[in-house]
Amino acid sequence: GIGLLVSHDRQFLDDLCAQTLFVVPPAVDLRGCGYSIAQEEREKEETAQQRAYDALKLQAKHLTAQVQKQKAKAQLAEKQRSKRYIAPSDHDAKAKIDLGRLTGKDAAQGRIYDRLHVKLERIETQKKSMSRKKQPPIGITSRIKEAGHPVPFIFPETTISLGGEKTLITPELMISPHDKIGIIGDNGNGKSTCIQHIYQRMVQRHKRLIYIPQEISVSVSGKILARLKSLNSEEIGRLMTLISRLGSEPERVLQTELPTPGEVRKLMLAEGILMNPQIIIMDEPTNHLDLPSMICFESVLKSCECTLLLVSHDFVFLQKIVDSFWHFFQRDEKTVVIRRLGDISQIENKI
Repeated sequence: GIGLLVSHDRQFLDDLCAQTLFVVPPAVDLRGCGYSIAQEEREKEETAQQRAYDALKLQAKHLTAQVQKQKAKAQLAEKQRSKRYIAPSDHDAKAKIDLGRLTGKDAAQGRIYDRLHVKLERIETQKKSMSRKKQPPIGITSRIKEAGHPVPFIFPETTISLGGEKTLITPELMISPHDKIGIIGDNGNGKSTCIQHIYQRMVQRHKRLIYIPQEISVSVSGKILARLKSLNSEEIGRLMTLISRLGSEPERVLQTELPTPGEVRKLMLAEGILMNPQIIIMDEPTNHLDLPSMICFESVLKSCECTLLLVSHDFVFLQKIVDSFWHFFQRDEKTVVIRRLGDISQIENKI
């Protein structure tokens, strides 16, 4: 039979779908392949279109300069063809002008100008006809100041209650400068509880730390928006740039009375990046995000030079960002433990 699947889960789409339909109003684009391949094709095409457009733009710039120079030459030649400023008795000068008019030599500059002008108009028409979507820049560089850096951070071996008789047993966990750690495992295995413990210890040592929980209440969302609207004009300008690079229209987000859950995550990350963070901790960073926003988050987090601690079920997202993993798995009915793994192949073998 025929199935129509709407999803933001890239792995799910790749596993199930033989075709992909991109809906970008007012256009739709149907591709005869899974999402990841289709998206790669679209990105290549957009890059090629942008390069072609940039080449035409450069060509038009150079040609515009030529047209302006040639126009001046043509105007000078036209002036020289006129007898207006020649004395009535200067028959030689008049004869020279008449000869130039007869042979057409003095009109050559005007003809060159006309050809260049037509060529420029043709290029401008080509530019206008090109189908391209200008992509806003994405990615942010957050440079770490090593002085006073709070990591390596060592979280001691401990046992954490997960409710009832279930406990999480953690080994000694070390977080070094520039580490990018993905935290994975089944629901209920204490991932969120563990990073809350880590955050509470870390935040005592310094303030340049971003922590974005899995869910953010409506009241907290309103407070965040109000706080950001009170920033000075310079900070608002930087914030709007960051929101744009995270895949939203900053004017619309900042003018809303209550941002959506996905927009709140963008506001919190943007606000945190303004302080040049040394550590970013995010619990399910792709929650409430559509695919374009996920890609923007990937680019931003990948380009940040600070330490990352990311809890996620989205393997595709994590593979593009992190360089090691903590795997939370249930050893028995009452005990959850943590495996430290180096790459995705180890995860696939362990899960």
